[in-house]
Amino acid sequence: MTQFSIARSELVDVIHAGADKVVKKLPGSIIIQDNAIIEECAARASRTLAGYNMSGEVSGLHKKLPNHFKEAGHYVYWIRKLKPLRVVDFSTIGEILKRRQVNYNEKRLESIAVKSTPMTSINECIAIYVAKQIVWSAEDFIVSELDKQSKVSDLWKEKFKKNRTLCSRKLHGMTSDMIASLRYDNHSPNTLALLMESMLATDISLDQ
Repeated sequence: MTQFSIARSELVDVIHAGADKVVKKLPGSIIIQDNAIIEECAARASRTLAGYNMSGEVSGLHKKLPNHFKEAGHYVYWIRKLKPLRVVDFSTIGEILKRRQVNYNEKRLESIAVKSTPMTSINECIAIYVAKQIVWSAEDFIVSELDKQSKVSDLWKEKFKKNRTLCSRKLHGMTSDMIASLRYDNHSPNTLALLMESMLATDISLDQ
């Protein structure tokens, strides 16, 4: 694994942060997170990554540095495969309580329940969030190290920030298509690594 690897406990926190962002867009719903499955995702990603050359050969900013795109791709693969998250809306909670013959305040539950289309792609959505955290955290670390060594100019750093903004906009515009592809298309960890690189790399030439 690389110096940018997410530890199992850290993956739980990263996914929890992503779920918090998503649930705000799902009024009347809660997200159930299975930490045991998340830890299994990290363990399996660690094993599958161990069989690959993590040094990689990527152009520009990422040349001859640990390949965090491979890491992101493998995490995406296992999160979408093992599915550690599920969305439950409040109306579903009421149905469960009725089946189990548990007494509850039905009017109160109905008052906070919001009828909405269930989100079936929560794991794919969070997988992309995790990949973004891995790649962009690695990039920020690399830029910080280059800056400490005076290998990049202020102009270059400003260009990097602008490219990151453009990359973020591109990602936002294509998120729906990416989620659909993750959910319905066949992908290997390495093809997902290539996909994450094409979508998340904030790469510009190091030539000053």
